[in-house]
Amino acid sequence: MRITVFGASGRAGRAFLHAAARAGHECTAVVRDPERLAGAPAARV
Repeated sequence: MRITVFGASGRAGRAFLHAAARAGHECTAVVRDPERLAGAPAARV
């Protein structure tokens, strides 16, 4: 499934992004500052 996560650099957004990636979903992260997403699972930013 393709999922877009708004606020992916925040606490809840990051947790959701990790869970979705572990479940095998294709994720797109929408963030204000891509640098804050360092170390996140493979996602299109």
